Amino acid sequence: MEEDKKPIFEVAKHDGPGRIGRIELIDKKILTPSIIHAKYPHINYVSEEMLIFNILPDSLKENSYANVFMTNTANPLIYDNLDQCLEDQLKLQPKILTVPCGLFLELERENTRKFFDNLFKNSVYFKERAEKRYLAVPMFYSRYFDLCEKHIDDLSQLGFDVYILKNICDVIGNPRELVEFIIKVRGKISPNSLVYVPGPIHPAYYSHLVYFGVDIFDTTLMIQEARRNNLLQEAGSKKVWDLVELPCNCEICSTYTISELREMHSNERFYKLLQHNILFSTSVLKKIRLDIREGFLRERVELSSHYSPAMAASLRIMDNTHYNFLEEYTPVAKKGLVCCIGSESYNRPEIKRFRIRVSERYTPIIGIKTVVILPCSAKKPYSLSQSHKRFREVIRSVGKGMIQEVILSSPLGLVPRELEQVYPAAHYDIPVTGDWNYEEIEIASSSLSKYLEKLDKETVVIAHLDGGYRKACLKASEISGKDIIFTEVSGNIAGEKSLSSLKRTLEEYADLSGSKKIGTIDYLRKIADYQFGIGAAEKLIPNDADFRRDRMGNVKILVDQRLITVFTPIFGLLRMTLKGAERLVGHGYWIEFDGYILEGKHLFAPGVKDADPQIRPGDSVMIYNVEKELIAVGISNMSGLEMKQCKKGVAVELTEKKKD
Repeated sequence: MEEDKKPIFEVAKHDGPGRIGRIELIDKKILTPSIIHAKYPHINYVSEEMLIFNILPDSLKENSYANVFMTNTANPLIYDNLDQCLEDQLKLQPKILTVPCGLFLELERENTRKFFDNLFKNSVYFKERAEKRYLAVPMFYSRYFDLCEKHIDDLSQLGFDVYILKNICDVIGNPRELVEFIIKVRGKISPNSLVYVPGPIHPAYYSHLVYFGVDIFDTTLMIQEARRNNLLQEAGSKKVWDLVELPCNCEICSTYTISELREMHSNERFYKLLQHNILFSTSVLKKIRLDIREGFLRERVELSSHYSPAMAASLRIMDNTHYNFLEEYTPVAKKGLVCCIGSESYNRPEIKRFRIRVSERYTPIIGIKTVVILPCSAKKPYSLSQSHKRFREVIRSVGKGMIQEVILSSPLGLVPRELEQVYPAAHYDIPVTGDWNYEEIEIASSSLSKYLEKLDKETVVIAHLDGGYRKACLKASEISGKDIIFTEVSGNIAGEKSLSSLKRTLEEYADLSGSKKIGTIDYLRKIADYQFGIGAAEKLIPNDADFRRDRMGNVKILVDQRLITVFTPIFGLLRMTLKGAERLVGHGYWIEFDGYILEGKHLFAPGVKDADPQIRPGDSVMIYNVEKELIAVGISNMSGLEMKQCKKGVAVELTEKKKD
């Protein structure tokens, strides 16, 4: 029966680990991330936009709505008789049964172990009797992390529909523990399972927790603050007596004055404040859902980091210690700018991924004996900027197209000219001051030194840089042991005096002997290696390939008059055709379909038998059937690991299928 049960939750859209999903439990569809309203006996239901869960004990009377959960987040009941517990829950006909846990008091190690053992026994009992009903189970953080890990492993192996992270509030001020706990849970449970964090969580923390993988919050804080006569705000709350004016234009703030709220009866004022608090919190989640749709969640997280030192620290810890987790869910490209506001952006997944891929997958063009290092520009791609047009005019006048150009940038590090259109090199923006801090210099020098180590010993390296760029270049020279010749920059780096120095230096030192002219094929081959791995270029783009550019700037690559792949400048990536996939057999990102023939325009996750773990959302993928025959190509909607684990959702948007 368990195998026939439909997943409770379907992922519709990712932005990093953060996701928009659909819960289909009652007549209406609920989008996540969302808020659940706790139905206390003494608090009326105040919003139509949220799911409801019942708090035990209750009158067990018939209700006019569909109960979702039946649990008690504030003071969990201790049931000696599990049969009675199950019976009490079933009387309310909830959509989701909840495993009882009892009150968790972490006094010492043995106490914690016994509590976890008892919760596991309760979980097994409910799992055996749940049949096709959905099940929620509590999970607890423990300072005895080995016990906590076993606790998570045990419950995740049983497989539940909802995981309730009960005591997150106890660790929200301890960033490292918070990150480790959530990552451990998300790494073990099914992508079709919901992660619910109950308790007094301020909306200022929502964006971080959603980015880390949380789907549901509740109204606990909203109720608490309303009882205290407090109105929630961006980074805290204020008593209604301390405000000069109301903080927003919600239904409450636009209908009543402060004086009217103060003069209300305490019970009436409570409901008005509660309604404001709920409206404020739901508006925060609506913005987060919009950010996920537009690929802007990371920017929201970085902005929210300034509300809380603990949240700022948690983001840094996540970036530094769990890059692989973040990167797996981060699309290879998306629309819009990557806004790198400050140090919070230096190690964001798409930026760090670019640096790693350039380091691992880029090789200098064979036959080029002179390299010029240039500064980045505000306009992207760099070659469209006025400064780079002037640089290139001088370089081409001397080198005749036989000099390699690389750009030094913060926070991308090194950007070879051939990759300047690849996401995110042509899609990022940073505050430009001319000054680089220590971390920026470290990032740039590390990236440049790795590139310099790949060059032949006789390759001439010339740097036309100043300021922080020059400092990074000097450090890279020291690390790599590669000598660098610097031009004399006088005032504006793209001014006449500086350009004259660049030209004199090139004329004196550039080595053009035996060089080849850099052409379109070199650009596209470097992009192919960057996208699919070293060696892909030779298979996908042979020497006899033809190139045709359309009005939109797309470059079509043909071999023997057959379309192999298309370069799309909007993301700076290649999109394969079936003919191109045939050439990449054994090299490209692959998926094995659990069938023979694909119908429709999508490959759904339940149809994925196996998939390349290197696949990321947005990758160009090739699909094989159970007989290992290439049957389609498309754009992945999930990572390779996630599409193998999911029981619901679109894994691939098909772009071409093999004809019968």
